[in-house]
Parts: sequence; structure tokens; C-alpha cells
Amino acid sequence: MNIERLTVGHLVNTHGIRGEVKVMPVTDFPEARFKAGNRLIVSHATLGDREFTVDRVRVHRGFY
Repeated sequence: MNIERLTVGHLVNTHGIRGEVKVMPVTDFPEARFKAGNRLIVSHATLGDREFTVDRVRVHRGFY
């Protein structure tokens, strides 16, 4: 099965002690992409790919 990958955002920082991250969206539909329950793959040049499930979302100053 071929999986098409799309860039939906860039991790710009971590937040707090509960594993939260700050994401700068680069998609036309951030409300749909970062919805609770969605699975996202985070790619890192050195660490490789990891899949995460969105637990909760809030928007602050344009960041998710």
C-alpha cells in the first residue's frame, strides 16, 4: 500500500510537561488536520519517522 505524505505543519517548540508541542500549520485546512483522534507522522532527519495520535488541540496566536 502506498501512503501519500503531505506536510501539514512544522513543529516549532515543545510546551509544558505533558508532551505538548507547538505547530505552525502549513495546510489550508488546519482544523481538519489537527483534529483530536487524527494520526500524524512526525519525520526527523536523524531520528526517523514516528506516528502520533492527536489527543487534544487548542489554537493560540495562529499556532496549534
